[in-house]
Amino acid sequence: MSPSVALLRAINVSGKNKLPMSELKTLFEEAKCTNIRTYINSGNVVFNASEEVLKTLDNDISTAIRNKYGYEVPVIVRSFEEIQQLVTSCPYNTGEDEEDQGNEDKETPTTTATKTLSVTKTIKKKTNKSSSTSGQIFVYFLSKEASSDSIDQLDTNRSPPDKFQVQGKNIYLCLQSAAKTKLSTSYFDSKLGGTSTARNWKTVTALVKLMSNPEI
Repeated sequence: MSPSVALLRAINVSGKNKLPMSELKTLFEEAKCTNIRTYINSGNVVFNASEEVLKTLDNDISTAIRNKYGYEVPVIVRSFEEIQQLVTSCPYNTGEDEEDQGNEDKETPTTTATKTLSVTKTIKKKTNKSSSTSGQIFVYFLSKEASSDSIDQLDTNRSPPDKFQVQGKNIYLCLQSAAKTKLSTSYFDSKLGGTSTARNWKTVTALVKLMSNPEI
């Protein structure tokens, strides 16, 4: 089974929706997931699961959290292949250089380095990226793919000089300040429907490495 990642929205933020990662891991174990690992405490869970489990896992984990802790937490699940495609399709220059990326690869076993390096090299070979490196890169993960009509209603000048692009079930953003931008998840949720959760580029690339290596 290829690994998947579950992205939880708004847990352990400013003292609200507290959920220890050890307890979150237990919820995934109870949902019949295996090889469960978490990254930082913002709700990033890498795991393996059967296709049958994956069909309802997002709802199952949300329901388990509501029943045990009493609050609502949307859960968005992506496959390893979807995360790899997300990384290679980023329209913005992420500011990663060859030397830094090489050092990261050396910290992992050879087989893992090969997988991770194949993704990062593809990023560098793409020539249609924005040349701007002055912004912070984020990805908003959507619970469902937005319709073309709803995308057309988005205001590209809502928060200049911030930029965004919607691709499938992902929104790429290049922000001058994540704290000040008007391009919030709530804005996109209201325009596109569904639910989204945000991750910065460092977290995205860390998840690629974690999913590449089951030993981490």
